[in-house]
This record gives sequence, structure tokens and C-alpha cells, in this order.
Amino acid sequence: CLVVADGALFSGSRDRTIRRWHPSSARLLATFEHGTVSFRQRSSFLSAQEDGTVSVSRVSENEKFTRVDHGDGTVSLRTARRCFLSVGPTGRVSACSQTIGRDERLELQENSDGTVSIRSHHGSFVGCSDEGFACAGRGEGAGREVPSAEERFAHCLIEQHWGGVTSLLATSG
Repeated sequence: CLVVADGALFSGSRDRTIRRWHPSSARLLATFEHGTVSFRQRSSFLSAQEDGTVSVSRVSENEKFTRVDHGDGTVSLRTARRCFLSVGPTGRVSACSQTIGRDERLELQENSDGTVSIRSHHGSFVGCSDEGFACAGRGEGAGREVPSAEERFAHCLIEQHWGGVTSLLATSG
């Protein structure tokens, strides 16, 4: 299965992964496993670093999060280091928590332009600071219903279908 989307080539295979390839060099850019999700803003990705900081970076190595659904409309995003993305009441975004509490429960809001926004239980949206770090609440106050452009991400979600075939469910932006 091959799909061209968002300036990249995606391939699905029997090992239940999807791989993103550079279209002209055929260089492997990323491998997505079942249940992973990535968030892209312009040409950069939301990325959890080893020190627990979260940035928006051109490096796609740490861009994949495992989505944990809670059944109440909220999700948690787990990094490859098995830590969860957290949004604190001051707007600090980190990836240090090994347990799920209120700050690790997020809402993925689909926007009318095909993007997705990450909303904390505090009501603030995750976006990008001028320095390239992820932060929440940069817009005009928490509790807004419409996220700013800096708080919108293109995304792709890898999900498994009933037949065991892994596919790219959505890619946008």
C-alpha cells in the first residue's frame, strides 16, 4: 500500500507499520507503529526530548506518541520513553510523568480546516513559543473555543483495522 500525502510517500506493510519516505531521495524519515500519532506544524513536529522538554522541531526522531484513549473523550500521549505529555496550570508542557493524572489528560479537538489542536484540562491549547518550545495558553486566555494558528497541528494517526491491516487514517495540513 502506497500513499502520497503532505509532501511525503507513505507505505504500509504486513509488519503492521507505516513508513514515511522522502519522495525524491527514498530516505526513510519515520516508522509508525499501531496506535501512534504525530503532530506537525509547518515543517516541524511536536517532539518529546530525552530531558523531558517538549519542542517543535524539524527532527522527526522523537515525534511519535502512543495515544491512550480514556473513553471519556480525553486521551493521554505517551512518548517512546514511556512518559506522558503533561500540561500544567501555568502552561508548561513537559514529558516527564510516568503516571496519568489530570495534567496528562488531553482533548484532541478537530478544527474546521482539517487540523487538530491539543487542549489541556485547564482549557488552554498547546502551541509553539518563539523559542521553539511547546507551551500552552499563549492565545487570548484559557477557555477559548477557537485555537490560534500556532495551536493547530496537521496530524496522522496510525490505527489497526479489523483485518489486521495497518493504515494511515488521517493526514492533513
